[in-house]
Amino acid sequence: MREFYRICHKFQEVYAACQKDMSEWKDCYGEGNSKKVGKSIRERLKTSLEQRENYRQQEIRKKDRGAR
Repeated sequence: MREFYRICHKFQEVYAACQKDMSEWKDCYGEGNSKKVGKSIRERLKTSLEQRENYRQQEIRKKDRGAR
């Protein structure tokens, strides 16, 4: 019987540690977290495409400056 209680107590400790870790994870990464969520891949790709297009337009303007 003592072994049963010892196993039961060990299980409760492990379960409590698991619950603590899970709550910490939810605070950091779960929904409703207070930290700023990073951009999605789609947003990053869109921004990257816009930046490349802006750079190309700037290069065209620089080359066009002396062609009068």
